[in-house]
Amino acid sequence: MADTKDSSLADLQGTMVTAPQAGRLARYTPQERQIYQLDFDLTEQTAVVTGSDLRIDLEDGAVLIFEDFATADSQGNSPLFVMEDGSIIPGDILLALLSGEPTEETA
Repeated sequence: MADTKDSSLADLQGTMVTAPQAGRLARYTPQERQIYQLDFDLTEQTAVVTGSDLRIDLEDGAVLIFEDFATADSQGNSPLFVMEDGSIIPGDILLALLSGEPTEETA
């Protein structure tokens, strides 16, 4: 029987991203073939690109920083984000949405 697994996803490095405690800061540095699984609803947070970092401000004052996010994207190493509802957003699409650039999905 043939293997039906998607081998392009098989070697991804998964990291669970948990919202930090209120008022706290957490930093992540995207690596090649990285996938971040978020345990909170990103659509209810404020996400902006600051310099080359992706900054997510949560309602309780906690902050997540994905360091050099824009740089990783420009080098083709943009991570994938698994949203709380299970949907997957490639980092380059997330970056384009935050910057207001049209994407194939929004054009």
